[in-house]
Amino acid sequence: MGKRILVFLSGRNDGSTNVLCDEFINGAKESGNYVEKILVNNKNINYCLGCRACKLNKGICIHKDDMTEILDKIISSNIIVFASPVYFYSFNAQMKAIMDRTYAKLESIKDKEAYLIISGAAPTKNYMNTIVESFEKYIDCFENIELRGIIYGCGAIEKDFLKGKDVIKEAYDMGKSIIEIFPYHMLYNR
Repeated sequence: MGKRILVFLSGRNDGSTNVLCDEFINGAKESGNYVEKILVNNKNINYCLGCRACKLNKGICIHKDDMTEILDKIISSNIIVFASPVYFYSFNAQMKAIMDRTYAKLESIKDKEAYLIISGAAPTKNYMNTIVESFEKYIDCFENIELRGIIYGCGAIEKDFLKGKDVIKEAYDMGKSIIEIFPYHMLYNR
């Protein structure tokens, strides 16, 4: 049995970020992992109001939307993957709404691996430092979430720009590298 991987894709469903995301997923599935991809743009997710009602109500937000189910999926996953286009050096609004709303279950989201898949028109990785730093700071808010990898889709101006580029294989290989490591004693008790 592999790991439970939850992938959040924001942006266009046919864009460069999705191309990288799907390659990562193909590799992860080939290694025996269970992967669920959530198309953020297709979900009803309200913005966090900062009212802190969730902290007074055992993690239940005042918004009655798709985030309730999403939070449960985050908690039960082993790995979370955020796949986002880079908008003005950071996440787009849809992905930021997901991130902000995890505040409701801040204490329950822990002990996970995290990956970041980003693409944008920026010609080199250094233009994407702000989004990477933002993601690193975000996962630092939780207990024991480790950033395991980043895929950079640089120069992705047109939809098909990344096709045939090395980053496609890199995304696939990163997903494929996710394998369940069994404790030594379990290998001999099968």
